[in-house]
Amino acid sequence: MFKKYKKFLFFIFFIISTFFSKSIIFAEDKITAEEYIEVCNSCHGVNGASPIEPNIPMLAGQNFYYMYIQLKDLHSGLRKNEIMNPIASELDRDTMKAISKHYSEQPWPATNSNRKPTMSDKKIGSFLDGGQCTVCHMGQFQGNNSDVPRLANQNVEYLEKTMLDMKHKLRMNSPPMSSLMSPYTEDQIKAMAEYLSQL
Repeated sequence: MFKKYKKFLFFIFFIISTFFSKSIIFAEDKITAEEYIEVCNSCHGVNGASPIEPNIPMLAGQNFYYMYIQLKDLHSGLRKNEIMNPIASELDRDTMKAISKHYSEQPWPATNSNRKPTMSDKKIGSFLDGGQCTVCHMGQFQGNNSDVPRLANQNVEYLEKTMLDMKHKLRMNSPPMSSLMSPYTEDQIKAMAEYLSQL
């Protein structure tokens, strides 16, 4: 039962902790970036390296500008997420930049994914080549150090969910990716996620 409501409970924790933090910090008008990072760590793990659930992304070592853009989209509601939208709505531009900078400077951790891809590397490679994924995500799928994210060694469940959300137009802040994902079957997306998580 706890697992089912874990995300909801963490959200309630954030709201409560935010209220009390604002009430006890007399010398400041807003919560600091460092305090928000502590809240982020409660789901994404210490320094964003070890999420509490596999479908939550690792933030450690992710590209700075990509994270900043995602926070902006979550802030505005362009990217929908029932947990992150209320949190991001509290952030101003400088705080979003500070949070993104913090996580981008952390070493990228290993997922130690042991899920064997359900299709051959050759077949998966044809999907990735067909989608021209390396044009933006680069040859090793580590992003372009700008607004394109690193995919290599990301949590497999998060990769799969993200690509499926784009395919089904549940995540709408990247129309080109929705178009690219639309032809792929769910089995093909699962295999690509498994492959990318082990790079």
